[in-house]
Amino acid sequence: YIINGVYYTEQEVFGPNPTSPYTPLNQQEIETISILQDEKAVSIYGEKGKKGVVIITTKGGKPSPKKKE
Repeated sequence: YIINGVYYTEQEVFGPNPTSPYTPLNQQEIETISILQDEKAVSIYGEKGKKGVVIITTKGGKPSPKKKE
């Protein structure tokens, strides 16, 4: 996953203990989602792109402030 230009693993975004500052990624915050597969993903992202790449751009271009609980 590439969110606003920064690479994150699936575990960092969706794992049981996510560490991405974008977690949880709220649908209303997403501006665009692009998916690259096969040779195109590998040609741009190398070995990290071999399973495909999901590119997400948020509306603000940065994580939303964490809500205080």
